[in-house]
Amino acid sequence: MGTFGTWKFLKAKVVEDEFGNKCCSLAMPGGVEMTSDVALSTFKVTASVTNKSSVISKVQLQYSLDEGATWTTVGTENAAASSTSQLTWTLSLDKPARFKIARSSGSKTVAFTINDITIYYTDMTVYNLLVAGEAVNGANCGNIAPEAGAAGVIQYLPVSGTLRLKDAVIETGGATAGLTVGLETLPITLQGAGNSISASQVAIMGNNSAITISGADGAILKLKGGTGATSKLSALTLTSPLTIVSPVGAHFYGGSIVGSGGNIITDWVTIKSAAAIDGDVNGDGVVTSADVTALYNLLLNNDSSGVVNGDVNGDGTINSGDVTAVYNIIMGG
Repeated sequence: MGTFGTWKFLKAKVVEDEFGNKCCSLAMPGGVEMTSDVALSTFKVTASVTNKSSVISKVQLQYSLDEGATWTTVGTENAAASSTSQLTWTLSLDKPARFKIARSSGSKTVAFTINDITIYYTDMTVYNLLVAGEAVNGANCGNIAPEAGAAGVIQYLPVSGTLRLKDAVIETGGATAGLTVGLETLPITLQGAGNSISASQVAIMGNNSAITISGADGAILKLKGGTGATSKLSALTLTSPLTIVSPVGAHFYGGSIVGSGGNIITDWVTIKSAAAIDGDVNGDGVVTSADVTALYNLLLNNDSSGVVNGDVNGDGTINSGDVTAVYNIIMGG
């Protein structure tokens, strides 16, 4: 009978057909009724019926939105005489419901059985995640971009709890964040170099949420918020080779992305693979005196905010030898 909870028999009983398969025999009148709701958006119900009578039997589908207090008829289908029929009812429900299938006419003496009741639905599960103010749910999680007025692919994978962005462009105004994360943790995977989230206030708003961002080589994510790129995050972890490459010195602190001076950054923040260039200490793609400065800040002031690739000479430690190595690269040595 399926896996949607339990069913109540109304002048019905479980029997075996001629092949030994269990099915439900319905008297006239008789039927089966669900005892709990399907918390899903149902659009079709089918059932296999065998009518061994020489007369047509009418079979009716009903649904209830108030836990069985009242019932609404979807329609009546004919079960052909002396045959097995596949009956189909189409409907459109956006609320939890339970169903009843019953015979309304036919022989009272000849066997009539029903089996393989199938309920077709769209998952109505709502996840604690908003994209440009649009709730992610079971129906739109395959790609919420169109509903959110965004571009690219924005896919939430419920099994792993991962948000996938593929050249996704999310823009919001007013008080709406680009991403509003109510989840405790949210892994984000990036594909493509065209991912960006911008908002008048906060690009990514959390609720003491821990976010991990990963992506293949070439993946880029740009964030911009009028009051900050991120807010109310408990952690922001960038999986190698991703790092914050601009503004130089930007890093995560206290729920937000801040500059080397601790100020919340309201300009574009770029997250991408750190360039593997010898001597490019700060990860800006070139080797200049700024890389020397970044090393000095680390060695003298214990300020690591501007250091992406500090072990220039590859000896496993960051020390004055790396400063010399950068000087030699700049001078062409």
